[in-house]
Amino acid sequence: MIRHAIIYQFTGPTPALAALEQAAAAHPARAPGPPEPSTIGFGPLPSGDQLRHVAGLIALSVRQERRLVPSYAIASRLTAASREVEVATGQPLKGLALRAARQEIYTALLAQALTTATSCLLVIDPTAGWLLVATPSRQRAEAAVSLLRHALDSLPVRPWVKDPAVLAQTMAAWIAGQARPAELSLDDDVQWSDASGQVRARGEIDLAELCATQHGRLPAHLRVTWNEVVTFTLYADGRLGRLDFAPGLDSEAPAFDADLTLEGGSLRDVLDGLSAHVPGDAP
Repeated sequence: MIRHAIIYQFTGPTPALAALEQAAAAHPARAPGPPEPSTIGFGPLPSGDQLRHVAGLIALSVRQERRLVPSYAIASRLTAASREVEVATGQPLKGLALRAARQEIYTALLAQALTTATSCLLVIDPTAGWLLVATPSRQRAEAAVSLLRHALDSLPVRPWVKDPAVLAQTMAAWIAGQARPAELSLDDDVQWSDASGQVRARGEIDLAELCATQHGRLPAHLRVTWNEVVTFTLYADGRLGRLDFAPGLDSEAPAFDADLTLEGGSLRDVLDGLSAHVPGDAP
């Protein structure tokens, strides 16, 4: 269910369940009208609910719908319009007239455009003070957080990692065998980055030996396993990618509730543990 995660940390009180229910009900997802390029709102979860409260975790879904207007369609119509004007007046469209024509063409095409929709899961852990957006896209995560902030009037959160350089230095220390959490094991997949470019290594390698040859490069991402429960790629900016959870015990709970309990609980342990070992980013 959760395969990628962008993490935010609450810096103030977490929203009450009743406030979240009211916010989701007041801002439902809907299709964009003819003049709107896109809309965003709270859509149904896989369980069918608009909000789900399970095992101390609160889940919502943000759905964004966009009208697709291909740039080539605008360009071809704009070229044709400019040629018509040039034939009639001897001068092609330019300046304000060109911009006005482009906007007119875009508005006309927008009303006929096909719509595409994307959804992402939001998970709030009020006890631990985390907000997780299940997407690899920073832009999509920020849009979801902005919607929640607007719906609640206030949302005191910040990105979990304040300084990517600090986490990159911490990952380099782990590779070198220094101050690595006991729960953390390293897989053979790491990418280094500096101003001159990126170097990636994976497979049968000695990470510590290879790290010593990087001459000041810092890891951009590192594949790790936490407590033999969840394996993921940890990025220097704090993103978690390619999450792979160990199977849980059989449960009679609905599938969504069981997945949320297992994955949300595992990520709570991961985030609390990592934060305790990343200087300057602990709660």
